Amino acid sequence: MRKLIFLILLCSAPVWAADCRAGNVNLSNGVTCVFAGGTAGVSTNQSQSGAITIGTQTGNGVVIMAYFCYATDCSTAPADWVASHSYTKGSGAGGLGNGASEIYPSTNNPCGFAYVTTTSGTSGTAGNQPVWNNTSSACLAQTNTISDNGVVWTPLYAVIANGVPSTISCFAYSQNSPYYLQNNNMYQNFIYYCPSMSTDTLVELNCSVGVSCSFMSIFASVYTGMCSTAPCFDAEGDVNGNCVSCQSATPQTSTSLKYTKDLVVSLTGTIQDNETWAVAGGCVMIDNTSPAGGSNNPVAAKTLTNGGSTGSCAWSFSDPADTIGSMVVAIKSSSSVLAKPGNQFPRMYGMLRAAE
Repeated sequence: MRKLIFLILLCSAPVWAADCRAGNVNLSNGVTCVFAGGTAGVSTNQSQSGAITIGTQTGNGVVIMAYFCYATDCSTAPADWVASHSYTKGSGAGGLGNGASEIYPSTNNPCGFAYVTTTSGTSGTAGNQPVWNNTSSACLAQTNTISDNGVVWTPLYAVIANGVPSTISCFAYSQNSPYYLQNNNMYQNFIYYCPSMSTDTLVELNCSVGVSCSFMSIFASVYTGMCSTAPCFDAEGDVNGNCVSCQSATPQTSTSLKYTKDLVVSLTGTIQDNETWAVAGGCVMIDNTSPAGGSNNPVAAKTLTNGGSTGSCAWSFSDPADTIGSMVVAIKSSSSVLAKPGNQFPRMYGMLRAAE
């Protein structure tokens, strides 16, 4: 069994072009794809992914989906936190590639982050394990370092950078990122959106700790007619998107869309490589980036004219007994407005009649 390679699908209404890499794709509702491309990681203990040159995109919405593994085999969890234990940041600049310690705390860690030692020392005593993170705010708002007696821990996560590398500030993360697909918490899966990238010309995924993220992969697509003022995310989720010994799935957002004319984006992956795939449910081909020796990483897209329902994308793979994971996000377009509630007049009229 080879490492998991994720797929990306961007979903919504009928489209008559085949691939945004070959030319613009009109997605209806004022949204057009003008660029698509990606790079899938094939190395362990990386500091950054490969870069995608997209050019300046002033006034265009940039959607990025990305992932990496905590573990070099993408499956074996790091050890749990141990009290009164000596931890090291490794040699030189540190990081897992230089022998730094890594843990995956089983308590006080609802976000499921792995942590890497960035200052060597001895952990706290029993009963004094740090509160690594909580459920009161988005996980990616809790990426501060953690002091643990003499040890300093840094969570592993990814940011979008420009190759200098310097973080590109216009990118916002979705509220529920990172996702752990296929019920495998060794994978961090992210969704980012920038409403206008006016100065930088390329994007890459940067690891929060150097030489510590494995199989770093990033996929970008650019659209005209998109949301320009935050908040731009409408809904997201991975409902019905994960299964074992299966061949198809239809991931859905966990809530109904509050806005009309959204672009819906779905990240999907399988355990087996070198499969063929099909997209349905109104989603169409945008990009089909392939890693070296791995399975395809397709991007598909559509727009949804009406709000009030969940965003979803249906897809399938050739292996009938694979393990599948996927997530979905809906992002507002520039034409999106709050969806009107259902007509309440008949119900109100009936109530008035009954009161007579």
